[in-house]
Amino acid sequence: RRVFMTLLRVAQPREDGKHFMDTDFWAKVLYDRKIFDLPKLMDVAAVFWESSPDVTERIVSSIMEGQPQHYDSLTQALGLIEGVVAELIPRFSDPECGAEPQEWQEALLYLLDIAGTLACFARAAPARVASIFLSGSLLDALACVHET
Repeated sequence: RRVFMTLLRVAQPREDGKHFMDTDFWAKVLYDRKIFDLPKLMDVAAVFWESSPDVTERIVSSIMEGQPQHYDSLTQALGLIEGVVAELIPRFSDPECGAEPQEWQEALLYLLDIAGTLACFARAAPARVASIFLSGSLLDALACVHET
């Protein structure tokens, strides 16, 4: 709980009605020092969404809206994830690929982790994130995995 409340405090430029940082300075510090980079935001969403969705949404939304460069990072990250998923599809869709059961299990757990993290992040992030998710073909690639 203390870690979560610390994340909430750092995710906002103001401490109370009298004490606050300049919003631009706060956003620059968070981004430049990688206090909250995109992977950390995704982890925060994945770890805390189920137990506290409202506060998780406040954390993720505040940081995404405070530093718009995170939207560019998201676009790049989704492209990388799409590439990884696209590599897995042909490898495991061919019954004669020779994949061992352990490989299948690891690949499925990896895809499950990706899907779960992205689902929590999409729910916690501002509405603008939905258009980024829909602009690429990651959802098509994940649907293709589901069909195979």
